[in-house]
Amino acid sequence: MISTLDKIIDIRQEFKSLFEYSLDFVFISDFEGRILDVNEVSLKGLEYSKEELLNMTLFDIIIDEERDQALEGLQFIKTKGRDKSYDIIKVKKKKMEDAFT
Repeated sequence: MISTLDKIIDIRQEFKSLFEYSLDFVFISDFEGRILDVNEVSLKGLEYSKEELLNMTLFDIIIDEERDQALEGLQFIKTKGRDKSYDIIKVKKKKMEDAFT
């Protein structure tokens, strides 16, 4: 019989694998948009160090035209406890030459 602790450990490992091995940019933030963690694909794609991104907010890297949409998404999660959709938000590379989706 699998214990609750074993189930938690399994779920945590699945999440960690999803986070670390995703081919997409993955950010973990608080409700104010402060970046708490970021996967390696994001670091390489955006050309920031992990330390740099952990001292930023999502709004520092989201293109200006999409900040309102991102803020609305964070507020929805805060009030409803879930995301309403999986929106694609464009973010800026460190050199701000290109935008990624």
